[in-house]
Amino acid sequence: MGVASVLSVAAQGISSLAAGSAQADGAEYQAQQAINSAQIGKTKAAQTDQYMRNQLQGSLANIMAVRASANTDPTDPTSEAILNSVKGQGDANRAQAVENINQQVLTDQNAASFYENSASNAMMGGVLGAFGSIMKNWPTV
Repeated sequence: MGVASVLSVAAQGISSLAAGSAQADGAEYQAQQAINSAQIGKTKAAQTDQYMRNQLQGSLANIMAVRASANTDPTDPTSEAILNSVKGQGDANRAQAVENINQQVLTDQNAASFYENSASNAMMGGVLGAFGSIMKNWPTV
């Protein structure tokens, strides 16, 4: 009976460790997924920024080409106001789009940190659970 009790306590301890390890593995997987999402988001933000800058330059070039073909005075204040308005709106739209992506990146980074902490806590829970099982049954072994 003594050997069976020892084996039972050992099995409970091992079970607690295995459960903690499995939970930690799951949390580590989720953390890696969040890290990957954040990296993809950073790339997307940079690409969006560059794309929108190129689009704006194209729009401004078209406006200047139309002005030139219409023989508009290059120093005309109305034409400059139109260019500045289009540039300002384009810059504002680009900044907002990039900021929205960067906010998602921040959310993904925070999730990764949370999952990394969860993995650590799961392992600690498994160790403490195993220790608790052994200590609870120690006098009877």
